[in-house]
Amino acid sequence: MKHRFLLIVTLIAFSLGTFAAKVEISEARSLALRFFAQNTNADAASLRISQEFITTGRTGEAYYVFNLSEGGFIIFSAEDTYVPVIGYATRGQYDPNHMPIGYDGFMQNYTNQIDFLRENLTEQTSEISGAWQNLRQNNPLTKNGAKGVEPLLIGTWNQDDPYNYHCPYDAAGPGDHVYSGCVATAMSQIMYYWRWPNQGQGTASYYHIDYGTLTANFGATEYHFDGMLHNSDSKYNYYDAELQYQAGVSVRMDYGPDGSGAQSNKVPSAMINNFRYATSANYLEKQSYSQSVWESKIKADIDLGHPIYYSGNDGTTGHAFVLCGYDDNSPTNYYFNFGWSGSGNGYYNLTNVGGFYNGQAMVSQIVPASGYPILPNPTNEITFLDGTIEDGSGPVADYASNTDYKWLINPQTAEDSVVKLSITAKRFDLGAGDVVRIYDGADVNAPLLAEFSAANPPTDLNTTGNKALLHFISDGSSNANGFIFEYTSTLPSYCNGTTMLTDVTGTLNDGSNGFNYRANTSCFFKIQPQYASEITLYFNYFGTADENDYLKVINNSNSATLAVLTGSYTNPPSPIVVEGGKAYLLWRTNDWKQDMGWELRWETLNVGEESRELLSGFMLWPNPAQSFFNVAFNVDNNQTFQIKLVDLTGGILYNNQATGFSGRYETKIDVSKLARGIYFLNITGDRGTYTRKVIVK
Repeated sequence: MKHRFLLIVTLIAFSLGTFAAKVEISEARSLALRFFAQNTNADAASLRISQEFITTGRTGEAYYVFNLSEGGFIIFSAEDTYVPVIGYATRGQYDPNHMPIGYDGFMQNYTNQIDFLRENLTEQTSEISGAWQNLRQNNPLTKNGAKGVEPLLIGTWNQDDPYNYHCPYDAAGPGDHVYSGCVATAMSQIMYYWRWPNQGQGTASYYHIDYGTLTANFGATEYHFDGMLHNSDSKYNYYDAELQYQAGVSVRMDYGPDGSGAQSNKVPSAMINNFRYATSANYLEKQSYSQSVWESKIKADIDLGHPIYYSGNDGTTGHAFVLCGYDDNSPTNYYFNFGWSGSGNGYYNLTNVGGFYNGQAMVSQIVPASGYPILPNPTNEITFLDGTIEDGSGPVADYASNTDYKWLINPQTAEDSVVKLSITAKRFDLGAGDVVRIYDGADVNAPLLAEFSAANPPTDLNTTGNKALLHFISDGSSNANGFIFEYTSTLPSYCNGTTMLTDVTGTLNDGSNGFNYRANTSCFFKIQPQYASEITLYFNYFGTADENDYLKVINNSNSATLAVLTGSYTNPPSPIVVEGGKAYLLWRTNDWKQDMGWELRWETLNVGEESRELLSGFMLWPNPAQSFFNVAFNVDNNQTFQIKLVDLTGGILYNNQATGFSGRYETKIDVSKLARGIYFLNITGDRGTYTRKVIVK
């Protein structure tokens, strides 16, 4: 009887121990570091927590988030009947103030499940019990016996500025445009992974109540994946912004300045009908499958190298992202790319309890249709300022034997000056005997920068000029997955800081001297000739790509803004008079498109004292002149003055007199019959004289 009683007590105690129990933050810290060390083979003693956050639900603390000083974060459960590790990342940081749109809703699913477990006194499953026991006893992590798959996507795109540049204009949105939308970003990242299609098919058009008719002609669009980057946060990239906009139109995106959304069940038809993906693309909802079947479907796609479009919602907000990998832990964690420049990216658990499916769905089996991959030519030329080069086999298949491909990187154009190229390998896997050679110039006769192989993996390179040749050679034996190299152009710095100009007259431009101006420029120019009472700015040309690139002209004598010039001018802007003789120019550009920029010349009135009482606000344009030039100036008091145009010998070519005149004087002088050369305009009046050089071309 005594033994039986002890057995019953023991069984009751064990049974009670399997019910919900809160995990205090002190224990969570220790176990989280232990998990991270085991999962990454790091030294647990060297790991340090730099920040921690607590998320609560109806029943108290739901989970903790720990940022590591070394990089990475762990999202750890505060309830031991739920999986210990909700999510983790080996790089980056968790920032609750800069997480993807819809991320809070995604994470609310975990809080809801933990509340459910506590409110219903749910027992641990054997798998979850074993995971907690291993961590608490510092046993090796339980592996599921299968090889995990590293994240398939290496790009980190976003849906805000500048990725939304082609989306509808809205001053309330990021970069004055609406968000491109998480659905479009997820679709686009998957297409960038495949680098397909080279050209779409069909058209789409619909009416948006706020932005009018929105149209995309997929069949007339070439998608230049060679001109896209893995991340374009810091610079405008035309081609990935174009792809995101067209993806949005294909699913009838409901655009807005605070967020854009679309139905995920429209993704398969858009991918198939507009972007030429295989008819296997299929929309599935999690609630229709058991947990084990759902996860087996995910793993089947990922094992084949097929990233999955994944979505979820909490009933009020939704989000779409890409599921593109998983680890080999038990329970399994799945890698999500949230499409927010890498923010929040990491491995997350898909365990589901209490029926909280959170609207989860996926589009599986997204693979290119026939015609894929598009093999490169023996010789190729890449002319984008920034771009990527792939071996041509795609991300899944191995490259072919006995290949010999060359890519000339040649971004220099009449509009863009390039100083050097920076080249980085984003993916590299070669078989024995295969090589990639990179030359510091246009052909194989240029100096060899590096030769990379399986035995000599790539390092970052910089060229000395504006061209590089990449040469890939494979032999007839072992092949491998291949490579992606990314390159960026370094452009010259055309202007920096503040430039002081004190000459009486001169010419000034944005610094590009015929090339397009630089992005993200902020320069200042002060024109302050000694004794000047007035400066006039005459523009030779002016052109900016959009209203976010501008030249502001300020009177530095009284801080008044005289003009803000932006946009494209067929004829140069009108002259600007700066009274007081102190001009301050501010030149600013953003990271989007660039144009030719501007050039002006300035002339100074009243360097001496002889013209102070004669006139003010003098303008002469155009100068140089071809058929005529205009003259305009103010006369403050009634005066009689004479205007003459003379040549270098003093010969008078034009003569006109005004008697008792005051106000604004304007006249046009014909020079169409004059020879090319230098002439002088002399103004002589009751109160002084004034002379200005005129050039006839």
